[in-house]
Amino acid sequence: MTKIHLEQMTNIAFEKFKQRTINSYARDLTDNSGLAYEEAFDKSKKQTEHLLKDGLNTKNHDFLSIVENDLNIIIGHIWFEHDVEPEEIFVYHIEVLEEYRNRGYGKSAFSLFEVYLKRKCISRVRLNVFEKNVIARSMYEKQGFQITNVQMQKNL
Repeated sequence: MTKIHLEQMTNIAFEKFKQRTINSYARDLTDNSGLAYEEAFDKSKKQTEHLLKDGLNTKNHDFLSIVENDLNIIIGHIWFEHDVEPEEIFVYHIEVLEEYRNRGYGKSAFSLFEVYLKRKCISRVRLNVFEKNVIARSMYEKQGFQITNVQMQKNL
């Protein structure tokens, strides 16, 4: 029996999600791009606010909460854009909160997400993952994702 379900994100949950996403992306930029945290935070905030200028109502973007059934609490979220290409979505952010990790929730959430997408006639999921995020990369590979390109940078 599945211990979680997905539901449309509420306005209250969106505000918490947005702040967690900004912080998480800033940490990823610091760890993977060599930026100081303050610079990474500013870049993360600017990019996130640009992408989500209309908040929860941003055109072509959807937001799902990952909810633990027994406790009825939000333990994570999924943010994706559905108008990239026909029958394709791009996942901007999927996260299980740290205190709920390593319990199979990420794998379960992605399995439920795939069912959700198939019902909407989506046949391809794309996402980016930072190279140093070995845990996420491993999970995605186990879920059947394949590397399609590699992004590189050089600091001058």
